[in-house]
Amino acid sequence: MLTVRKVEKKDEKEVQELIESIMHNEFMNDAKHYTYADLESITSYYSGEKDYFYVAEIDGKIIGTGAVKQDDNETALLRRVFVHPYYRNKGYGLVLIETAIDFCKKHGYKNLVFRGTSRMERALNVCKKKGFQEKERLDLGDMSIYIYNLALQ
Repeated sequence: MLTVRKVEKKDEKEVQELIESIMHNEFMNDAKHYTYADLESITSYYSGEKDYFYVAEIDGKIIGTGAVKQDDNETALLRRVFVHPYYRNKGYGLVLIETAIDFCKKHGYKNLVFRGTSRMERALNVCKKKGFQEKERLDLGDMSIYIYNLALQ
C-alpha cells in the first residue's frame, strides 16, 4: 500500500540515490540544466514554513518523491517529482502531484509552477491532467524547457 509522508533526515541517502539514478538513466542530457544543491541536505533546504519535501513509499521502500518550494508569497514551485520506473503507470505520479496541490492550497499559494524538459513527457502529461497550463517554453536546440502554471484560487 502506498504511503506519502514528509521526508526525514534518515531518508536523504535513499532519496538522493533514487533521483540521481533516474536523472542519470533517463535524463542524462538534461542534467546540465538542473542544480542538485537541494539534495545535499533535503531537510534543511526544504525547511521553510511553506516548503515541503515528501516521499511515497511501499513496504518501507521509497518509490517516489515530490517537493514544494516557496518562490514568493503567492507562488510555489513543484519540484523533484520522480517515480521509480518499476512503479510507473500505477497512478503514483498523480498522487505525488495531488499531494503538492493540497499542500499549496492549505498554505495559501495562488499558483503552483512546474518546470520540466520536453523529455519529461510523463510528468508534463500528469501536470496537464491536473489542470496546469503552459505558461512559457524555452527552446534550447536539442530540447525545450516548459514552464507550466496551475492557478489554485
